[in-house]
Amino acid sequence: MNEKLKFNFWRDLSNEVKNRLKGLEYTIPSDLDLSSGATQNFSDRVRAEKLLKHFCSITLRRIPAINYEVHFSGLVESEREKLSRCEAFKNAFINGMDVNHLISNKAKSVKQFKKENLDLMRSEWGIYHLHFAAERTADLLFVYICGDNAYFLDILPHGQDADEIDLWCNKHLVEVIHSNWPEIIKQFVYQV
Repeated sequence: MNEKLKFNFWRDLSNEVKNRLKGLEYTIPSDLDLSSGATQNFSDRVRAEKLLKHFCSITLRRIPAINYEVHFSGLVESEREKLSRCEAFKNAFINGMDVNHLISNKAKSVKQFKKENLDLMRSEWGIYHLHFAAERTADLLFVYICGDNAYFLDILPHGQDADEIDLWCNKHLVEVIHSNWPEIIKQFVYQV
């Protein structure tokens, strides 16, 4: 008997990514979701590549559920109300609880690469933002994670009124990291 084993790596990879998305309770994107708007029939390889990029984008936005050592910035420690509001998060992080239901709803979008779905603070600076409830809240807790350390930076309003700081492209949070824990970002500081 001379039968050859047949397999399709790209289709198998697509199926594995889909199974992992299901396991995370994320919607599996269609070919239309993965395309730039026009319906396309992707080859198995192209579909697998797009699904894998989608999966990586989603999983990189998640906060690993591990036990963290929690650190508060001076901005959080100096205000009793901020410190109090951070207590539930502190306990969740210390005990390795999953807080990903409190990150941006856009993290579950099937169109990860549309401009309005990108999380630029996370992508550029590694800073996560968390809502105080699953229903979404006006205020956000900003957290920088480095290994098994969670640095609670500040609580800021979500809005973008003309008089407010644009949260998604300001340097305030990076300055908070630098002024409180310069050693954790020293590799990013340009030396003259």
